[in-house]
Amino acid sequence: GMFLLSALLLSFGCFASSLTDNLLLAAILAILFNVALLQIPSMLRGQVGDPKEHPYLSELVEKLDVNGSFQQWFARGLIDTSQIWFYVGGTIFFLFLTVQSFSARRVESRIQLRVLGSWLHLALSAVLMLAVWVLLVWVGARPQLRTLIDMTPGSRASVDPVTQELLKGLDREGVKVEIHAFLTPVGGNPQNEYQAQRLRIFQRLQELTRVLLRQYDYLGGD
Repeated sequence: GMFLLSALLLSFGCFASSLTDNLLLAAILAILFNVALLQIPSMLRGQVGDPKEHPYLSELVEKLDVNGSFQQWFARGLIDTSQIWFYVGGTIFFLFLTVQSFSARRVESRIQLRVLGSWLHLALSAVLMLAVWVLLVWVGARPQLRTLIDMTPGSRASVDPVTQELLKGLDREGVKVEIHAFLTPVGGNPQNEYQAQRLRIFQRLQELTRVLLRQYDYLGGD
């Protein structure tokens, strides 16, 4: 997860460096992109509203929320292969733009139309490559190609095979299941060791509940 996330951020850094000879400006562009990618989607999650009312917007925000995905999946030892394609596609996208940007900047001509044509070619290439990135993410998210790898200690996040077949069967038959989980807010400063232990137990139970529900969501479709 660290490798994929770093590759995506560094690839944009390469692209920013290819746009200008000013090292400070390139660094500022890269920092702004990194902060935006890591922070803004997380902030937008609460503004999207009900995913049923805005399914495409909700899906877009979820895909772009690399910070949330990293914390909820990679950091817990769960690898959803559909997320890997987002990082791989984004890295290839920005490295491709880096090469095209260098090619456009090499064009030195007194004819302004030729220079303009080289940058228009860069813009067109960016649009086409963006379409390839979106298509790669879409294909990777298909249930037939999607795999969930459990690398948690002792495979504690794995679901019983019988439960897996049940959930997949419900999805094939078009049966919609809603699970309502009410998690009591936990926090505060414990006054003694008993309260501290009780707080740790509640937090652990809620963490395991979220992991289990993510497994159900993955296996049972939407």
